[in-house]
Amino acid sequence: MKSHLKFIDSLICLRCGCQNSTHHHLLRVRPEYLPKKVGEEDFLIPKIKSKGMGTKNDDRFTLPLCSKCHQMLHMCGNERYFLRCIGVSEPEEVALYLWKNTGNLEKCLKELTEIRILGGGF
Repeated sequence: MKSHLKFIDSLICLRCGCQNSTHHHLLRVRPEYLPKKVGEEDFLIPKIKSKGMGTKNDDRFTLPLCSKCHQMLHMCGNERYFLRCIGVSEPEEVALYLWKNTGNLEKCLKELTEIRILGGGF
């Protein structure tokens, strides 16, 4: 949903607080956050759903990062570790909170600021 991605781009960077953010699609989303497909309830599924080459996860699972912090995340090589270091232990929860509150800039900025204050960053 392009309006949600535009909204994410209007938020502060989750790590440094910079006003110039862009959306980062989570590279892996745990299965409990994904809708179950009818008829596949009994199949074994991998612990973590990875995106394939050239694909991205659903727009619901995006976080705001400035280009510098976005690059740092990819250079780190471990998205979960990077996000834990900045105080985000449940990135899917943060992304879904932003999704549910798309358009409510004040509420989302308050939440992101609290995460940044409590997380401490690198």
